[in-house]
Amino acid sequence: RAGLGLWAALTLGGALFFGWIGIFTYLPFHLSAPPYGLSTAAVSSVYLVYAAGVLASPVAGRLSGRVPPRRLIGIGLAVEAAGMAVLLVRPLPLVVVGLVVMVLGTFTAQAVAPAFVNVTATTAKGGASALYLTSYYVGGTLGSVLPGLALQAAGWPGVVLSCAGAVGVAMVANAVLCGRV
Repeated sequence: RAGLGLWAALTLGGALFFGWIGIFTYLPFHLSAPPYGLSTAAVSSVYLVYAAGVLASPVAGRLSGRVPPRRLIGIGLAVEAAGMAVLLVRPLPLVVVGLVVMVLGTFTAQAVAPAFVNVTATTAKGGASALYLTSYYVGGTLGSVLPGLALQAAGWPGVVLSCAGAVGVAMVANAVLCGRV
């Protein structure tokens, strides 16, 4: 059972970072194009939304002692997906709100997932942690490339949908494979 949970966590980590990197890699293309036409400096300032993660991570860490990891990860992923949905609206202030919501969800799930790996691994915890990080960064690498194809094919909605699809994969991994840990 623990092996299945670890595979789920690896899948979850890769999918989580895929969605995150995809959005933030292609966000400048979206915000510098019409209807926004933001300058490089203005686009760069939007990345201040990362500060929300500074708040989310410690809160998730404290909650992880009271809320089962799978549930907390699931909540984080649902919040991340909700933030991504808001990215499809047009008003810039709402796009920024969507990014903040996405950051809060992502950092909540990511704050708990590596701890889940450590708890789930019955042996070779260091190796399990290394595999998680490898999966996480492979997902990020793919997330920096594949949504670009979606951008070419379907514009910004294609990027958002491909990244939301990755979060959906993470949700399935969390719900189906992680068990009751």
